Amino acid sequence: MKESSNIVWDLEVFSGILIRCFFVGVIFVLIWFILFIVGGDAGYAIHAKLFQISRHEYDLVNYYGMALTKAGNFLFPLFPYLAIRMMPGKYRASMVRS
Repeated sequence: MKESSNIVWDLEVFSGILIRCFFVGVIFVLIWFILFIVGGDAGYAIHAKLFQISRHEYDLVNYYGMALTKAGNFLFPLFPYLAIRMMPGKYRASMVRS
């Protein structure tokens, strides 16, 4: 019985870590988006000198980067968090016992 309560507690701790990671990822994407909207011209000027890319390519890299970050943020921290949370406590404890 003691082992099952430890594993349930571990799942609770792990789910807390996952949801915090999700929120940090959301904040990161929001800051990226705000900086891209507000300072897009300055960012483009810097990157155009360094890499010689067009404005269209700069915009694409940023949008694809944000999309990939959002997808990874949903796939890695959020979906496992939801999977842990969808398991009722009694079911989690009975899985450990058997």
